[in-house]
Amino acid sequence: MNFTEKSAFLKYLSSIGCESKFLEDEVFGSVRVIYIYPTLNCKISKLDKNLKQIGLFFNAISEPTAKYNYSLGRYEIEISFSKLESPQISVLDQVRMNGELPILLGKDKYGNLLYEDLASLPNLMIGGTPGSGKSMLMHSILLSLLKTNANIFICDPKIVEFSRYKHVKSIINMSTSDDGLINQLDVLESKMNSTFRKLDKYGCSDLTEYKSRIDSKEKYQVLLIDEWADVALKNKNLVNKLTSIAQKGRAAGICCVIATQRPSAKVFPGIIKASFSGKIAMRTSSSMESRIIIDSSGAEKITEQGAGIFVGPKLGGESVSFRSPYINDISSLVKEKYPEPAWYNIFGGSKWKI
Repeated sequence: MNFTEKSAFLKYLSSIGCESKFLEDEVFGSVRVIYIYPTLNCKISKLDKNLKQIGLFFNAISEPTAKYNYSLGRYEIEISFSKLESPQISVLDQVRMNGELPILLGKDKYGNLLYEDLASLPNLMIGGTPGSGKSMLMHSILLSLLKTNANIFICDPKIVEFSRYKHVKSIINMSTSDDGLINQLDVLESKMNSTFRKLDKYGCSDLTEYKSRIDSKEKYQVLLIDEWADVALKNKNLVNKLTSIAQKGRAAGICCVIATQRPSAKVFPGIIKASFSGKIAMRTSSSMESRIIIDSSGAEKITEQGAGIFVGPKLGGESVSFRSPYINDISSLVKEKYPEPAWYNIFGGSKWKI
């Protein structure tokens, strides 16, 4: 911040009744952070009410966000001055992500790759309007999981979204209806109970400890559900079945990822939200839908396709804005990385791979 800009901004702060001792600023990727050190008689509420005006002052491309840093005695305003960039999905082959089940979410507003260990979440819910980039994010998550040693179950009510992955070895089963999903949940519940017996037998607290001490070949189980609303509203038993697995599955190494374009209290009831510590909101049609997903507004202001807000347990209640990876041609990518075996087109794929 040069002298002229700093003087003008200090004068503006004074005009709204908020004196500042001094100002600082830093640039992180596409974000500029302004640090205001207010005096004791500064009316902080005036800053909250004038964020849009401050955004205009600094030529922001969207409304700034702000938070208090009590330990440092300052008010921090984050101003986006350029659009978030989408990383290419090829970055999966270029970087090493730590964790048992690392999934690539994209690139955050500071320009850093954003990934999360699904095994530590262990459940993730995603909501967004049609065209918000939700499906592209699901593909990024699935492609990330295919690089691990996990067994993957997919429920795809749209039938065609994930059909190109049917032949991949890690895909144990793919369903397209609520009945098929019930069968998958029954199998996962049986696997969960079996794992609990193993953990009890060897005195292990979770699958990670069991893998390190007893059997390193034991696999994690991941359930991906696209368009959760389509199946959940048809069969009310699904909510209870999914909740049971989501609540107890972490120790047994079972993870769930559910997505929908219709976030509502019926689709994501409190019992579901309590079991899903990871939450992602893509663009929503209203602030109410944003609050249903991430417990705060903000997603309704997203304008870019593929942009989202992530909330996780490691963030301490904070949220992270990000842009999901971009994939030019998913079908070609899957064929290149996971070619169909010779027998697949002759005999067809089995419904269940055991």
